[in-house]
Parts: sequence; structure tokens; C-alpha cells
Amino acid sequence: MNLLEANEQLYYIASCDPCKRAVEIDLAAMIQRFGWDYDLDKLRPHLRCTRCGRRRIIITTLWKQATTTTSLKAQILKGSEPR
Repeated sequence: MNLLEANEQLYYIASCDPCKRAVEIDLAAMIQRFGWDYDLDKLRPHLRCTRCGRRRIIITTLWKQATTTTSLKAQILKGSEPR
């Protein structure tokens, strides 16, 4: 799946495994940086936590069409609020 396809179908949450910070990935910014046809599987090595600086990132995907996606997304992001 490329970045353009991913942007239309899914939300992507990047979570830092060591410090548990989580943010929604700005796919529009990733498309500008890497191009719309960049393979999504190659994105993870480019991500770095802005809190602790580590690269141990877990990417969680959520379907935009799911009825529970908004509340689940809010729960994931809420659990990573700055300390």
C-alpha cells in the first residue's frame, strides 16, 4: 500500500515503545516528503519519537469507516499525553 492509498482508508498512530508517546501520523506531510507512491512499509525507519528521540516506533492502523474508530483513536492518543 502506498501513502496515497493509506491516507484515504486508514488512520495511522505512531507509538513510541519505550516512553509510550502516541501521535497520529500526518500522512499529508509524509506524502510531501517522500511522494504519494512511497511504500508504507518503508515509513517506520524514518520515524523518531519527539519526546525521547528513540526510533522504536509501533504503528497502529485504524479504519476510517469503523464506527468505533473515533473513540478508539481518542483513547490511544489520550494515553500518551505529555507528562
